[in-house]
Amino acid sequence: MERDPSGAAESQGILRSARAVFYAVGISRILGLAREQTVAALFTRTQTDAFNIAFRIPNMLRDLFAEGAMSAAFVPTFTAQLHARTAREAWAFAATVMTLLATLLSGVAVLGMLLSQRIVTGMAGAFHEVPGKFDLTVRLTQAMFPFLPMVAVAAAATGCLNARRRFFIPALAPSMFNVATIACAWLLAPLLERYPAWGIDPVFTLAAGTLVGGLGQFLIQLPLLRKEGLPLRPRFDILNPAVRRIILLMAPGTIGLAAVQVNLVVSSILATRQGEGAPSWLQFAFRIMYLPIGLFGVSMASAALPTMASHHAQGDLQAMRRTLARGLRSLLMMTVPATAGLLALAAPIIAAIYQHGRFDARDTRMTALALQCYAVGLAAYAATKLLVPAFYTLGKTAVPVAASVLSVALNIILSLALVGPMGFQGLALATSLTAFLNCALLYALLRVQLGPLESRKLVGAFLKITLASGGMAVACLWTDAWLAARLPVGGLHAPLWAEVARLAGGMAAGLGFLGLACWGLRLEEFWMAVGLKRR
Repeated sequence: MERDPSGAAESQGILRSARAVFYAVGISRILGLAREQTVAALFTRTQTDAFNIAFRIPNMLRDLFAEGAMSAAFVPTFTAQLHARTAREAWAFAATVMTLLATLLSGVAVLGMLLSQRIVTGMAGAFHEVPGKFDLTVRLTQAMFPFLPMVAVAAAATGCLNARRRFFIPALAPSMFNVATIACAWLLAPLLERYPAWGIDPVFTLAAGTLVGGLGQFLIQLPLLRKEGLPLRPRFDILNPAVRRIILLMAPGTIGLAAVQVNLVVSSILATRQGEGAPSWLQFAFRIMYLPIGLFGVSMASAALPTMASHHAQGDLQAMRRTLARGLRSLLMMTVPATAGLLALAAPIIAAIYQHGRFDARDTRMTALALQCYAVGLAAYAATKLLVPAFYTLGKTAVPVAASVLSVALNIILSLALVGPMGFQGLALATSLTAFLNCALLYALLRVQLGPLESRKLVGAFLKITLASGGMAVACLWTDAWLAARLPVGGLHAPLWAEVARLAGGMAAGLGFLGLACWGLRLEEFWMAVGLKRR
């Protein structure tokens, strides 16, 4: 058969783009972890609790209005404009969307600043119990509300450049937020601590970094936008039919996202009632979870989704089922051992990453407990990243939205049930249990749409992988205990090299046992995962 040169060139272009995004997102994830290390080391738990709640408020509105549903609606509409109209008209439309976003969300930001005291009362009224904590949260909230219109325009800019097949700079843009926050904290916080007479709490350096970073996310993309043809003059063409189309496309996704935001609000309220440090411990723990979710769930979806979409376009549902089933089994091979590792080595992981400066041994213990509860749901989190796009490939967009709404209701019920007996750990465990219920529901509904998904092979693989992962966890625990007895770790001033050596030793022992176990059990999923991960 003759090769199609244009098809080969297109495939190479897609791989180059994917590689660029991978590197940019990897940089952003590492910088995000460095940002959390900075926050944990330089500030007290009173300050970090106040900052996390204050930032969560505009950040939730960003998720609702600026990213997610808006981006999903804007990119295909802008792409259609590029094909159906002249480049000048398409970019005029983009300028209209950015102008409307900036105007609308600036109004929301002003309203939020005026109502900050009432908003914080609803979300974190328990902060009144610590002198000054509630007022600090209100002032931080007011300071960070302008972040909302900035990051909304940056998200629209990312959509424009992606539609023009510009990927690296847009994917790198979120790193500006991390870099600005780290720089402001390290440069300005010591200065404010040295001059307390100025009356500015050092934690406001994080608010400054948030605003500078939000603006930086747009400015780093501006040269490319200008080169592509974006006019800098504001436009208010609200009668443009494409604008109305975006609003209609946003509706289903916004409903699903609104349900998620309700869940975040409830979780935040419950977390603030669990004592000093609880909101921060949950935030620090879930930041660790971002790494395997991105590495495994997102990368697997990126590798499998184009193949599934191709099979669907050709009407070959059997091949699509086979690809999805192999992807799920490969995900199990990646996430079940990762779960075992996080459960066994949670304390060494947290100590090596966070236990510096004002993050003490107690913070490590509490954050490790939260991480273990979050880790229970890792496989389900990652599998959902593969299952949801499968529904979009089939054109069944309402199904994952409905499942999301139901999952939010279940999460709220479980959170209320578990927070009493377990405290803040119950909130993390409720999130994990909900992830499993959501994953199981999506899997069952997808079987209805697609037919059998090799469930017997999936269960068999799960049992073998769980057996190997259990042995790996034992190897991690034994090695960790052996090293902890011989290295100067666990104390308030434990040297970083000792914590890193302890963690590296436990990981090496666990991975070595896992490799031998996979070889002994003849796990074909191990080699499937390796192959897909390379792609």
